[in-house]
Amino acid sequence: MYEITDCLYSKMLDALLADVGGKSFFSGSVTVVEAGVECKLTATVVVCKSATYYDGCRRDEIVDLLPVWWECHTYDCGEELFNDFSFSELRRYLL
Repeated sequence: MYEITDCLYSKMLDALLADVGGKSFFSGSVTVVEAGVECKLTATVVVCKSATYYDGCRRDEIVDLLPVWWECHTYDCGEELFNDFSFSELRRYLL
């Protein structure tokens, strides 16, 4: 079983947030490579935001990602590896 490391969770979240941008809904895939292993997360996610104010300017910050559906696949040299990915664990890196 391929272990999804803290570093990989962090990279996957960064890639997901970059693709989410300012949207309130995301449906697609992000791929991250770590130590030659490709990790592909495909998900449909509702993006929860909270308005915060800095110096009188409103800024919407992402406070949670609610998965509607997801799957995560890992590949090493084209061969799929079982992994221990958890969307709940990914969300912990956001909060």
